[in-house]
Amino acid sequence: MAKELDILLSSIEQEGGFWDACTVLQQTSVMTLEEGLQKLSAISWICKNKVEDQLMKIQELWNKKLQRSSAINIMDCPLCLIISKIVL
Repeated sequence: MAKELDILLSSIEQEGGFWDACTVLQQTSVMTLEEGLQKLSAISWICKNKVEDQLMKIQELWNKKLQRSSAINIMDCPLCLIISKIVL
């Protein structure tokens, strides 16, 4: 029995045996996974840049809205209009 187990073990561990076949199959899967992760990382980077650009545009629009809102409020208030002319 021990001899048969030794033969089985040597056939598993020999070059081109079961051990090599398993690691080759796993190596292909790992390489495929790494390629997929690289693609996902690139797509994520592109999306991140787009989101940051959109955030900057939103901030600019918000600032313009506040400026216009402030200008309208000053025009609606006669006292504020007088004060703004004195200050400017």
